[in-house]
Amino acid sequence: MPTSNKRQFKCTRCLKSFETLKERDVHARKHAKKLVKCGKCGKLFRTAREVKNHFWRNHSTSSADNKSRMKADYTMVQSSVEQRKEEVRKMKEKARKRRIREEAMEMEKKAKKQKSDWEQPSTSKVRGV
Repeated sequence: MPTSNKRQFKCTRCLKSFETLKERDVHARKHAKKLVKCGKCGKLFRTAREVKNHFWRNHSTSSADNKSRMKADYTMVQSSVEQRKEEVRKMKEKARKRRIREEAMEMEKKAKKQKSDWEQPSTSKVRGV
């Protein structure tokens, strides 16, 4: 039985595995705390794509109506995408700052340990003759 050399990317929330990082990232959006609202009926969805699909399936009646709604739909989805990008940017910034703090604390601990090692009196006794 041949073994697979494919990398596994796991979702940190539900531990589902994916073959690519992009697939995992697309899946992870489903766990987003912020929901996207349909501009027509107010129904909530997890992703902007779900809102767009819902909108076209449920609120589109004629081709003329579709043309007039297309711009509004695109604007609604774009603003949602921009919001999500901003949220992701903020999360990454928080994670970066946290890593920097942790690294600084680790370096501080090492410096204190090194300093205490230097300051400790030697325990070996010198015998007087």
